Amino acid sequence: MKNTESKCILITGASSGFGKLITEKLIENNHIVFAALRGGESRGKEIFSHLPNHPKLHFVDLDLLDENSIKASVTQVEKIVGKKLDVLINNAGVGVVGPLELQTIQQLRNQFEVNFFGPVQMIQVFLPFLRVAKGRIINITSMAAFTTFPFFGTYSATKHALDILTESLYYDLIEFEIKVCSVQPGAFKTNFNNSVQIADTGQNSHYYQKKTLAFAKFIQLVKNKFEKDPQVVVHKVASLCEAQYVPIQVRLGQDAKMNWFFRKLLPTNFLVRLQNWFYNKWIFKSDL
Repeated sequence: MKNTESKCILITGASSGFGKLITEKLIENNHIVFAALRGGESRGKEIFSHLPNHPKLHFVDLDLLDENSIKASVTQVEKIVGKKLDVLINNAGVGVVGPLELQTIQQLRNQFEVNFFGPVQMIQVFLPFLRVAKGRIINITSMAAFTTFPFFGTYSATKHALDILTESLYYDLIEFEIKVCSVQPGAFKTNFNNSVQIADTGQNSHYYQKKTLAFAKFIQLVKNKFEKDPQVVVHKVASLCEAQYVPIQVRLGQDAKMNWFFRKLLPTNFLVRLQNWFYNKWIFKSDL
């Protein structure tokens, strides 16, 4: 059963991908939406020019790498709806992949700032608003939160951190009737694979040259052949904003469900060796 009453919802990373599509769906469902993105209103009006001056769409200038920007987002919301927020959707994310040896510490820090510490701070600053509304927190993580792939280790680490934090929040917030959910999508057609940064710098990059080239081709293959319609994720997140029952975890896409099944079924030592055989046969083969 759904509660179709109009809600106040803030979503991060609203400029593209899942964030843009979810924002549009929430507006269609008659909710008040705070679309958080770098550049705020001026950039938001360009991106959502097809929704000119929509009375329920508001833009929040937000940079998850800037603690002051996160704090200022609270004031922007409070000015319009007061100290009440029904749903916080932590959707913004970045991806840096490649051999750990070739990733700079600054790249790692920025990835954790956007994918983990940013959402943590958003939860902290908006919890007073969510407590008033007995609201909910929806964290968009990834199937990489519970399984990883070659070169995805640091990205998976950020998503796993947010995933396990979501579970912990259940215990913290249940007494306040605040619901929490981690949404774990597989490969869907967003701009993620276009924006992913493959680390290839450093004096030892030649050790990985063959694999990184093959990996880049594989990423393109996934984008062209295997990514699915993102509306599956969009509709699910929109429904979670309204549903009376909110699960702690939701896996979306056959690839996510299959990876979860094998991770639960097979011993880790065997699974890792099996996957390594598969990756070397299909991802890192020279003629991919």
